Amino acid sequence: MSTIDAKTHQSLNELRGHAKAWQLVKAEELFRILVLGSDHATLTLVSHDLLEILEEFQKRRKRDLSLLLQQTLERGPRHAIAPTDASGIEKVSSVFNGYQSRMAVLADKHIFQWATYYRDNCTFILKDVVSQLPSMHDYTEAEDRIQAIFADHSREIFSKGYEKVQERGLPHEIGLAKSIRGLQQFLNVIVGVLRDQREGAPSKPHAAMQWDIASAMISGILLGYRSVASGDLNGRELLSDYLNTWLPTLGFCRGRHAILLTEPGHSVFNGSEASVCSLLMGVDRWASQASTPAVLPKYSRVTIGLSRLDITYSMGVDRVSQDVAAAVFFGSPLYFKDDLADAAALADVVVAELTNTTREWVDSSGANDVVDSSDVQGQLAGFSALAETVAAILTGRSAPASAKHLSGRLLRNYAKDFPLDDPLFREGHFEVERHSVNRIIQGLQRGVGAYVWCSVRRSGKTTSAEAIAGPSGERMVIFQSMDHRPNSPELNLLSSRIRSALEAGNAIQETFFTELVADCVVATTQANAPKRNLVLIIDEYEMLFEIIDTYTERSPGLKALVSLPLISQMLGFSIKNTLLFMGQRPDAHMILLSQNQLSPNVRQYAFPLFEHQPGTSSEFAILVSRILGENLRITDPFVEAVYQETKGHPYLTVNVLVDFCEWLMASTDFELGTELGGHYFAEFSRERLEFVVLRNSPHYRLFHKMLAEFSSERSRAQEPWLYSVTSILREIVRRHPKRMNCSLAAFDQIAKPFEELARNPSRQLLASAAMANFFNESKGTVSVGIPLMARLAATSTSRSLS
Repeated sequence: MSTIDAKTHQSLNELRGHAKAWQLVKAEELFRILVLGSDHATLTLVSHDLLEILEEFQKRRKRDLSLLLQQTLERGPRHAIAPTDASGIEKVSSVFNGYQSRMAVLADKHIFQWATYYRDNCTFILKDVVSQLPSMHDYTEAEDRIQAIFADHSREIFSKGYEKVQERGLPHEIGLAKSIRGLQQFLNVIVGVLRDQREGAPSKPHAAMQWDIASAMISGILLGYRSVASGDLNGRELLSDYLNTWLPTLGFCRGRHAILLTEPGHSVFNGSEASVCSLLMGVDRWASQASTPAVLPKYSRVTIGLSRLDITYSMGVDRVSQDVAAAVFFGSPLYFKDDLADAAALADVVVAELTNTTREWVDSSGANDVVDSSDVQGQLAGFSALAETVAAILTGRSAPASAKHLSGRLLRNYAKDFPLDDPLFREGHFEVERHSVNRIIQGLQRGVGAYVWCSVRRSGKTTSAEAIAGPSGERMVIFQSMDHRPNSPELNLLSSRIRSALEAGNAIQETFFTELVADCVVATTQANAPKRNLVLIIDEYEMLFEIIDTYTERSPGLKALVSLPLISQMLGFSIKNTLLFMGQRPDAHMILLSQNQLSPNVRQYAFPLFEHQPGTSSEFAILVSRILGENLRITDPFVEAVYQETKGHPYLTVNVLVDFCEWLMASTDFELGTELGGHYFAEFSRERLEFVVLRNSPHYRLFHKMLAEFSSERSRAQEPWLYSVTSILREIVRRHPKRMNCSLAAFDQIAKPFEELARNPSRQLLASAAMANFFNESKGTVSVGIPLMARLAATSTSRSLS
């Protein structure tokens, strides 16, 4: 089985860019290279993408290239036996047998490889089923077959996953955490696939088919998980106990599929069946009405601190999407009227099991968008009646007379919807695939050694590394974090074992690190210790060496018993595999230097921010579109202008776009529907990114505080490299506030006072800081790496070197 590699993804993005820009000669050339240069398995996976891109071509080119694609696919893999003709029924059966075979290969060879094999193959299956549906007599049978395939697969892989953890002798808690996390990731794969298709659904029937099949996949995964029974792992009990972790995904389910989870004696809703299912069934009925434009689920999340599921649906109105919001309370009756009032203020319809207090509030306030589920005792007929009420409310809210067309001034800050501090919600809904990171990892797999991967805070290192963890091709990527993860003990296994060894104070075995890595493989992926190259990523690695150093300083005997043997074993691991330290500082591993054999062999590797090529569907362009949503019409010049300010730093990009939307809301010359050109961001920059304004802006507080901390005397003593780099950055901006760059000679002069402190000559300091995205050097000129961060550094509290 194949997956789509980073180079192919990049080629597809370039092809889309050329086609949309009507650079058809270049587009045709690249199309032919992709078709003729890809192996058959990869070409099959991208075939639907290629067909979509062909819609941009002129008739003749479209016909010729479509024929080329079809003939290449029909030829099949080399040495393959030509298929025989079959009847229509046999062909349909063969199609589903093919999907089942794909999932079987995933279970056998690529289990838990969510970001690669699962994403690519689930995308292919959804696109392929939707393309086949018009020729099928019974859509329901297709949904049932897909649901059954995914249910069988889910039951198999999650049973296997827990059994492997038990076989290795790891604690039940690690197997449990791995199982729940795996379920979230599998569900988020389908949410991400549907999200990508939603952005290009050409018609209401097409959108409905995509939603139907994605819903069948999601419900199949949950039904399969419910039937898992392996040792102490009981799927039904876990779904009930961890309702908050998977319920958001149910917002992407059809009501007719969700109701299968309410089977008497096997329900997973903890008494909330009526509320949740009647809402989803009501949405189904509303969306299926002839008068309702195309509807697709957009966002779904459980509100932190409340047992409330908030679902946002996008509804097409005059080719512009309108958001329709629904909310449902689950878990217990709703006692607090303020919670109900808050939900009613935000949503078009609210479903809840009301109590006397909340029912009185509904009666007194005249709220006609609240549906009371308290009288329904799990009877399907009762669900149906509530669903009719939900559908009627939504129909009234979306009727032509009451539909709110997106026009006039901007009244909502769409960038604030981006969940900066909610990574679980960000997965699936807002995640951007980092092909640039994948390419680096693919490069590392071809070699061995120890590397340090540095970048400024909040640049997407952890998110990217977690996304690529798992086996792929010739490598196995294992992710471990030194940051405490109470809900993910499987990611803290390395941290906890090393702390325990230091606490015990006994001499570690010669195989200590090798055995620890083998346990991490089983705890975080789904394979025994593989006979292939390993890439071990240790996030927040500074803490690892700080812990070793602190324990050794406190108990000098640990140096010979634990600390130096452990460091030597890490070096030994890197001789045959890849060891990747990830953090913010390139020098944190430099401890116990008189006998530390690892540090001299550690090389720094540059971490890429979100890549951008003007005029293409780049990582950064996708990020900006995710942040601003589909209701603001961004243009290539606008994306380029934002990129020049943040250089692809994700956190600062969200910050600046929140600031921009606030500025836009106050603008008197912008109306919804107007294209956002580069001149809008240029005008915003003149008004809001000036030093005086930035110093008091509430939108950049984290970076203001962080950069002030880097400039502090404490940082100078404890983190001299960070202190030096930040001080140099501030000084360049102070001297050249407009152009924010200087010559190499001027940089040497500015950096000279910090060479002794940073234990690096100026040019080495520049090289390491450039790889960490603080600076950029080109043709004898040193520029700040991220202009917005440089401005913030210049406006944070200053500390002198003396």
